Amino acid sequence: MIHTKDRLFVQARMLKHSVYIELEDEESVIFKGIKIIKNEDGIKIYSTDSEFYREIKCTKNFHEMGFEYGAFKFLEQKYKKKLDQIEQGIQSEISTRKNHKRIAFLKDLRETQITKYNETRRRIEQIEGR
Repeated sequence: MIHTKDRLFVQARMLKHSVYIELEDEESVIFKGIKIIKNEDGIKIYSTDSEFYREIKCTKNFHEMGFEYGAFKFLEQKYKKKLDQIEQGIQSEISTRKNHKRIAFLKDLRETQITKYNETRRRIEQIEGR
């Protein structure tokens, strides 16, 4: 089933840990760092992982499987990219400066990201099993 943007907005509002924001000229919902905004220009989905929100252009997962699934798939990709960056940082540190405090910091960061990634994968599998 293809989910329309209006349906995605309603799904986002109904999620347990989402935050609904109503302003004079727009409504929005934030869930796990994903913000969906509904205003006179239509409905758009943004990532809140930087100071300036980036519109999520590839919304295929949202439209095919719903808002929650799309949000978790986006997070999965984000965490995987971050893990790859951390791994490169560890390799670089080991082969150049050999700063043990920095290496330990990166390894702790990697563990945190692995935990987030695994939790996200678990949620995706739960949603796929419905």
